Amino acid sequence: MVRKLTDGSRVAVIGGGPAGSFAAMFLLRFAREQGMRLHVDIYEWRSFSDPGPKGCNRCAGILSAKMLKNLHELGLEIPEYVARSHIASYHLHSPFGVIDIQNPDPGADILSVFRGGGPLHNSGPDIRSFDGFLLDRALDRGARLVKRRVRQVNTTATTSIVLGSDNGSSESRDEPVEYELIVLATGLNGGGVRVVGLPYSPAPTLTLSQDELFARPEDIQDCFGNSVRVFLVPHSDIVFASLVPKGNFVNVSLLGRHGPPNVEAFLKNEMVRTIMPFPYKRSCGCHPRISVGSASGYYGDGVVAVGDAAVTRLYKDGIGSALLTAREAAYVAVYHGVSRDTFRTYYSPFCRGIEHDNRMGRAIFAAHYRGKSSRAFFRANANLVRSERCEVARDPVFTRILWGILTGSYTYGEIWRMATRMQTILRLAGAFMGQIKL
Repeated sequence: MVRKLTDGSRVAVIGGGPAGSFAAMFLLRFAREQGMRLHVDIYEWRSFSDPGPKGCNRCAGILSAKMLKNLHELGLEIPEYVARSHIASYHLHSPFGVIDIQNPDPGADILSVFRGGGPLHNSGPDIRSFDGFLLDRALDRGARLVKRRVRQVNTTATTSIVLGSDNGSSESRDEPVEYELIVLATGLNGGGVRVVGLPYSPAPTLTLSQDELFARPEDIQDCFGNSVRVFLVPHSDIVFASLVPKGNFVNVSLLGRHGPPNVEAFLKNEMVRTIMPFPYKRSCGCHPRISVGSASGYYGDGVVAVGDAAVTRLYKDGIGSALLTAREAAYVAVYHGVSRDTFRTYYSPFCRGIEHDNRMGRAIFAAHYRGKSSRAFFRANANLVRSERCEVARDPVFTRILWGILTGSYTYGEIWRMATRMQTILRLAGAFMGQIKL
């Protein structure tokens, strides 16, 4: 039997981060298009204005150009009081040199933001949270905030939730609250919710190391400008390492293949010390988990997961994936129904498309990881990017490939197709052989 939302249906969104806010806004928008009123409750017990890990969703805080473009569908623009910096370029650092990668799509902005109220030890001005901004917009459009932790989701006889206590603990004697639809937008770092009656398992994860460094904004501006610094550390476990300017802070994000890298050791690296010769203070740190696969059992009768709770893009643009999965799930719920079969028919193929794209991403990052210790490979890419900039290339393919890998502005499928063109392969091979002969 197809289960449908009707006028006056009640929806619970568990989690007030980007995935939850996007889900609420899209549900309310699509319902209005259908002439239908929905009562949407967002369950989020935290305050995103709190400094430190308590109010933060623990992310480097890069908003891709594609995600910012998709925000326009909701009539949203990121205000300047939320944006910490406008990113115009990436500098890829290696012991073999530096590749200056300018934005190949100048009209496509990239922003850095804070997900919460800023670092725990914040000596700077008040910081406005990106997640708080989105949640406020969802409330403006008709959602209701319930500051309670959800302890359990029931999907057996009825679709309902069981609440935890007001102080965030899991204990409660409240009766279950029934809803026609429950949206799991719990992410990976906000504490788990037990799901009864659905074979739900969260996505597999890896653990990052993150830190926020406080320094004088003029020192950061002088050394970074509007550029993110990314580091290739040869013969190391590090998959990627980045420094992101955020006004009077610099975000450090490190991912290793077999565990979170040591931030202090990374900051002592000669390449990093050259970039940051100025004094700074470590203000906040955490070890967030990131998804490296897909959840299982992420939909059922009256229940659907979005964002990290379902599937997200590998390593990059998790907020963009939150928007896309929330939009798709909301559209299916309003226009097709909320039964398990409906989500399997209309929502699951969309999520499988992200999984397929991630498989290409794994191949791209495997090649990137193997090539990071090769002087010839690095310098071949550096020369090709430099020549594209000097010649004002009509199609700066090598710039686009690196820009897409670093920023998440293109799908991995798009990057793969650019990288596997015969002309691209021949040009790279020629540049590589030229370096081998030196």
